[in-house]
Amino acid sequence: MKSCKICKKSISGRTDKKFCNSYCRSAYHNRIRQKNKNHYLNYVNSRIKNNRNILKSLNELFGNQEIDQNMLISKGFDFLMITHFIESSEHLTFRYCYDYGYYVVGKNIKIIKSNP
Repeated sequence: MKSCKICKKSISGRTDKKFCNSYCRSAYHNRIRQKNKNHYLNYVNSRIKNNRNILKSLNELFGNQEIDQNMLISKGFDFLMITHFIESSEHLTFRYCYDYGYYVVGKNIKIIKSNP
């Protein structure tokens, strides 16, 4: 007789069953996912998503206006977390968090949204 991969109880029913119930099946797959997680990538991705959401909300509030860098910092913006950057012919560096980006104008920030 086969036994459950999690609780080791005997399994009845289909011959290809590996778990005694849905709780054990979920617990097994959660353990597998937990082992395969790359915590650092999840951390970086969540920081970039947070930056994107900050840029989006400020862009909706202020539109095309320049914004003081301290406003971004007060909302938890991390200037080190970006997805990519583009240097323009006008010697500007556009830093992006997915589809929202910004560039520095003196001590201010100008937020832009890229066209997909």
